[in-house]
Amino acid sequence: MDSWINTLPADLQAKVNALVTSVPSSRAILDDIHDYLTTTKKRKTPVQRKQPQALAPAAANNDNGPPNPYHVKYTEPVNPQEIIFQLSNLPFTSPVRKKYHLLFHLLIADNVPHPVLSIVNIANKTPELSLTGLKSAVKLCMLAPILGNSTVSSKKDTGMLCLWLQDDAAFDKTKNDPIICNINLDVVKKQLIEDGKIPPHAEHQVTDSDPDNEDAIKPINEQIIFFLQRQFSLCGIELHNFMPLARPSHNTMKVNADTAIAVSTKNDSISDFVAASAYKGSKEGSLLLLNTNSETAFMIFGFKKPILLIEFSKIRDISYKDITRFTFNMLVTIAATSESQDEVIEFSMIDQQSYQDIDDFVRRMKIQDNSFDAKLREKPEDKSENNAVEEAPQVAVEEDSDDEEEDGTYTGGVEEGDEADDSDVAEEFDSAANDSDGDMDEEDDDEDDANEDASEDIGSE
Repeated sequence: MDSWINTLPADLQAKVNALVTSVPSSRAILDDIHDYLTTTKKRKTPVQRKQPQALAPAAANNDNGPPNPYHVKYTEPVNPQEIIFQLSNLPFTSPVRKKYHLLFHLLIADNVPHPVLSIVNIANKTPELSLTGLKSAVKLCMLAPILGNSTVSSKKDTGMLCLWLQDDAAFDKTKNDPIICNINLDVVKKQLIEDGKIPPHAEHQVTDSDPDNEDAIKPINEQIIFFLQRQFSLCGIELHNFMPLARPSHNTMKVNADTAIAVSTKNDSISDFVAASAYKGSKEGSLLLLNTNSETAFMIFGFKKPILLIEFSKIRDISYKDITRFTFNMLVTIAATSESQDEVIEFSMIDQQSYQDIDDFVRRMKIQDNSFDAKLREKPEDKSENNAVEEAPQVAVEEDSDDEEEDGTYTGGVEEGDEADDSDVAEEFDSAANDSDGDMDEEDDDEDDANEDASEDIGSE
């Protein structure tokens, strides 16, 4: 049994031998300890969980390029002890159309914790996309109401969470798709209750400051948004909220229709968020204008890929044309850079209800109105493009049959109004015909007068 003692350092050997000499019975105990520590069958030590290795991958589409400092790659689930906050089972529409978990967690590097935002696969719980350096990586983060949902009581508490990244933080630099998902605040509330973050009776403790405000979301969901804003802020992201709130001096709906929304964040006459149904070429979508402060504003068109994000600081001028009672077109000129020339983007069939709010927004951003520019007014139109725009409602319905129900029922307010007016005219004409057997020419005159009256009524609206 002396062999294992001889393997000890000299000073430790001396101490063991002295102990055995003074207490001979201790030798048997020391041998038992040695056998226990060196026999794997007898030793049952807890296996420590292997930490996922965070590796910075190569830049997108460039396997030989330098690693991107904003990206983190995980091959295993995140350690539960490192999780800050999670939103589960969210339906994403970008960068891919699939359900994921949205996870905030920590990455320990050089004994320093760094917040990470991850899109997590639900099946294997492993992050598929992870981003760090969030304060400088995120260009814009917002929670906004959705056209078609804001007017439906059962859907108005569902918003759209959008994150746009700086170009050098993009997962794919060839297109820099944003991160977009829908958030049902009622579902988030249930999740927070299950996680013990809010008490089950919390909803009954929050009073409704304005019960007559039918546009606002539920008071408990206001508190959930504030909670989300704090969580995002702790991780370095400023979450801008444009969902309508009930409390005074906060987000108020100025316009709330199926095809147009305007929100004032200070409950005044200024619309800080404007959304309207529109087309870009033959592509139907939503046109958004929003400002995050007095100097920073964005124009967005989406939300089917590719999603367009334009900073107002890069817009040289805006002009309007083809203004009708129901729609109008808008031409946006992007200023030339050292690498590109002026670019003109046309948005067509924009809902007329949003015209005043859009024009006020543009003026407030001090963008020049170039509507009387002869070059733009006399620019020859592409017939194929016009045909595509005219046929766009039918094409959009065919292509998006698997999307939300309201995508297929979009009318823009034109057909419904015309149907109502036509029925009024018909009823008036029939009544005149039954009450009079006069000359047919007189009946025709009555019909023309009725149509003119109906048109004047529409115009006055």
